Amino acid sequence: MPTALTSNDVETYVGRNDDATETSMVDIDILNQDGTARGSIDAVATGSTEARALTEGFNIAGLVGVSITTAVSDMQGKTRAYVGKYTDLTAGTVNLTATETTAAANSTVRSTTFERSSQC
Repeated sequence: MPTALTSNDVETYVGRNDDATETSMVDIDILNQDGTARGSIDAVATGSTEARALTEGFNIAGLVGVSITTAVSDMQGKTRAYVGKYTDLTAGTVNLTATETTAAANSTVRSTTFERSSQC
């Protein structure tokens, strides 16, 4: 059975990754260029994901027959923006954006039949 699988993580974060197992605190201080005031964080993550499965079958009547009638597409993953767990963040502004511009799982089944013509 034709199968298309895709899995990806599109993420932007400050501090620990959400999958991290460490439990100690991370201290992050974001300051301006002079180091005299709180600074800003601007982070953007953009992704595009597509799983595409195509099944093609053909049949020539009376001679050859091939029949495959399924196609499976599976798309998995995460799109996220966050301040990580066990993170102590000090900043003036925090702008975190994660976007999936395309998220599609497409399955197509095509069948073609050829028939013999009988002539008398």
